[in-house]
Amino acid sequence: MFLLIEDFLRSFAGASWFKAFNFFMQDAYFLPLVAVLAVAVLVLIPRKATRVSLLVSLFVAAVLVYFLKVFYADPRPCAGLDWCESGYGFPSGHATLAFTLATHTFGTKYFYAFLLLATLVALSRVAAGVHSFEQVVAGAILGFVVSTSVNILLDKVVQLRRLVK
Repeated sequence: MFLLIEDFLRSFAGASWFKAFNFFMQDAYFLPLVAVLAVAVLVLIPRKATRVSLLVSLFVAAVLVYFLKVFYADPRPCAGLDWCESGYGFPSGHATLAFTLATHTFGTKYFYAFLLLATLVALSRVAAGVHSFEQVVAGAILGFVVSTSVNILLDKVVQLRRLVK
């Protein structure tokens, strides 16, 4: 089943719009793009709790991706090819960070735009052949779980601080 999905997504790899989109998915452009989008979320949703939880979530997600990649050592589908990115593929860091951002916009009018962008980021990684479908799904789930967990944890901390006062 996943192979059919991957084959379908890779059929878009030759399209000019896909090449342009995928160009910005390279690490040299993607990380600054995440920073710009994070600032956009902070500006669009100016609650203090959102600011702290977003920054903590992005940091925790990035650290978890690093350690999970080392722990699982799951190769990329393109491993061994000249154009393939170095490093392991599980979970997809791009999908993790994109879905971390999207989850933080839940309940706002910006959620569907961020969810669409996160989905496009994840699917473009499969279409480019640098991740399997399972690797991007794992990244999406990780981004959602980290973001949700940090929000819940920080809400509990705020509640405890109010009780202590």
